[in-house]
Amino acid sequence: MTTPFPLLRLPRLALIPVFMHMEPNEVIMFALLSKRANKLSKCLRKLFASSIDLVVENYSHHLTVLFMHREELPFNTNNFWSTETISQKNVGLSVSEWIERVQDVTNCKSLKRVDLGGSSRLDMCDALSSLNNISELYIHPGCPESFVEKALRILSSVTNEINMWSIPFENREEFRTF
Repeated sequence: MTTPFPLLRLPRLALIPVFMHMEPNEVIMFALLSKRANKLSKCLRKLFASSIDLVVENYSHHLTVLFMHREELPFNTNNFWSTETISQKNVGLSVSEWIERVQDVTNCKSLKRVDLGGSSRLDMCDALSSLNNISELYIHPGCPESFVEKALRILSSVTNEINMWSIPFENREEFRTF
């Protein structure tokens, strides 16, 4: 069986140094190619993300992954942070599969924050329903009320903290139905 991507033809021992020299965003993008590439990237390069944020804007969305790197020196230890932004363009995966693969490769089991800043496509609601645990949900003023209500119905049971800049409800009783 031949694979269209030549890197997958190499034996695993030859792939180890290749993966060690890849940047974290390159490992994540490689994992999005196929199921086999996803398994290889999980085995050959362990990424540990501190947090993952999902940002939904008008008809676009992206994930921001935060990594903490530790550098041990003889007299002190330096910690520094780096962020990688991954957008879903021409990946060929649904939004929920895309989020699941990024979480899988980065060993981050839940999203820290979801920012809703605008309306999105229909498949975003399916992706939101697949999320298990969210620390913070931010709803920005430009987000349409219909999308806010759908998102709150889906996410209120799995979210620890909800911040809304505009309230799409008439009174508190309407909000308590969620």
